[in-house]
Amino acid sequence: MHFSMLITGSLAAVTPVLASPIQPTEPLLEVGHVTLRNGTVYPLQETGIPDIRVITFDKENDYFVRPITYHVEENYVCKFFEESSRGVGPVIGEWKGPADGEFGDNWAAFYMCWHIAKSANIVFATTSPIAASAQSRAPFRL
Repeated sequence: MHFSMLITGSLAAVTPVLASPIQPTEPLLEVGHVTLRNGTVYPLQETGIPDIRVITFDKENDYFVRPITYHVEENYVCKFFEESSRGVGPVIGEWKGPADGEFGDNWAAFYMCWHIAKSANIVFATTSPIAASAQSRAPFRL
């Protein structure tokens, strides 16, 4: 087989991949928002469980900007987390929509939001690994 035939054959195999149409992704669904003191609004998207995301990469004095209020749409739940020196910090709270409120003294930097019906069959631990381990050793009762 000649070298030119090898090149032609390999190009023919690559062409369909390069020529295939790009599939559009689904638009992100806004399920709530947080608002800064200056009125700037940052949307919250449905992340699913357990996908924790940063609210925004905007920073002031090397810290994430500080949201003052939150809004969660009906049929969604959002859980907010503080920032820590190593990333995601402790849980601030979890609110089921429709909900509006203030973070108070808490500095929300991360969040996780999900649709209530989609998460009905998903179980995830909300306790410490030690407590979860103890629960798994508990006797089964009917």
